[in-house]
Amino acid sequence: MYDLRNRALQIAKSKPFVDDIVNSLSPEEKKMLGTSNGEYLSLNGGECVIKRFIYFVGRVPVTFCDVFNNTGDNYIDVAIATRNGQEFRGHGFGYRLANQMINWYKLNNELYDKQLIWMTQKYNIPSNKLALKIGMVEDKEYNMSSLEWNCYKI
Repeated sequence: MYDLRNRALQIAKSKPFVDDIVNSLSPEEKKMLGTSNGEYLSLNGGECVIKRFIYFVGRVPVTFCDVFNNTGDNYIDVAIATRNGQEFRGHGFGYRLANQMINWYKLNNELYDKQLIWMTQKYNIPSNKLALKIGMVEDKEYNMSSLEWNCYKI
């Protein structure tokens, strides 16, 4: 029980950094993250985050990557976003965190015994490319059945 409580406290402490990144995103990008009333995750929603990675440039939070273990799901899901602005996008910050996330999952997947998936909208080309770049494999059967989403697995 301590691990769950400790993890929830750590996620709550880092929430202002994640909110800062999310507030820089376009309305469409916020929608992709599933924001509700302008908020990415409520404090209760943060309980599903099993690992959070945040990349800073100086004191500025630039990219975050959350790994979710929702009760009842037979998979672990990922959310990732990079602060809006040409000084932040296209510099590999998302790749660094996504790569850390994959390495963490490979070391810890036995704790959860669930497959890691990365869902992204088909038109989100950078996210689709990033999933492949970090070694995830396209779920071709799912992707052919969905008009809106692509799924990648590891």
